[in-house]
Amino acid sequence: MKNKESSGNLSTNSEFLHMAGYKDMEELFRLTKKSFINLIREDEKKKIEASIWKQIDNGNGNDYIHFHLRRADGSICLCLTMGELLRVSNMAKYFMYCSWTGRI
Repeated sequence: MKNKESSGNLSTNSEFLHMAGYKDMEELFRLTKKSFINLIREDEKKKIEASIWKQIDNGNGNDYIHFHLRRADGSICLCLTMGELLRVSNMAKYFMYCSWTGRI
């Protein structure tokens, strides 16, 4: 997902890497081209990206989104994320917290 000024940053923690089956950040970056949107199942990308931008553009603090996340091995799991829009020093930052709801 790209914002209007930059391509943004994809970062995560070791728990996400483990649950999504990535060996390390290097593998995550390589397989996703450093973009969160490339973790989302192809047929949902536009809908999820539009939902996130709507939240950002409207200045909503929190939002919840269900989507299918592609794991490193190609398997799919259903996720619920909470997106949180934070403003720090006149800069907006968007954070997503992912919860697994099931494996498909």
